[in-house]
Amino acid sequence: MQIDLSKLEWVYKSEILTIDGRIDGVLFAHITKRPGYCDRGHWQANVDLPLGLDHQDGFPRYYMQLETAKEETELFLDWRINKVRNGYKKSNFLKE
Repeated sequence: MQIDLSKLEWVYKSEILTIDGRIDGVLFAHITKRPGYCDRGHWQANVDLPLGLDHQDGFPRYYMQLETAKEETELFLDWRINKVRNGYKKSNFLKE
């Protein structure tokens, strides 16, 4: 299964301080603002796909900056779904 993550659109929902990442209306991930007293990060990212993640790869993940949370979530999805690492397909990456 290949998914065009360039279509990923982050939509801000101010009423619940959440940002949803959707492609063609399908929810792929969401990032939620955490309370000010939380010291693990200001933003909590979750992936909403059944990817068979174990506890080492699992979510939630915590970030200090929103842009970092978005970028890391997009990179993770690209790796887990499309097998792209650092802009290279997995098969090309292993040849280098």
